[in-house]
Amino acid sequence: MKGIYPEIKKGEDEFLGETRTYISLHANIYGQDLYERAVYLKVGNYFAEISAFAGDELSAKQMIDAISKIEE
Repeated sequence: MKGIYPEIKKGEDEFLGETRTYISLHANIYGQDLYERAVYLKVGNYFAEISAFAGDELSAKQMIDAISKIEE
């Protein structure tokens, strides 16, 4: 891909009190770093993706952590 150098990894982390799978993506697009962290949830017959985008990996993780702390 011209000017895009992606790196993808899979892991597990706590989200909403459970260990869940996440995907972490790092892409360098024409010299600009972009990080995404996506957590996948299955509720009944439905899947949901919660994503956060940031300029560094730690900030993307912190955004996902902040979402998991929101109370009803």
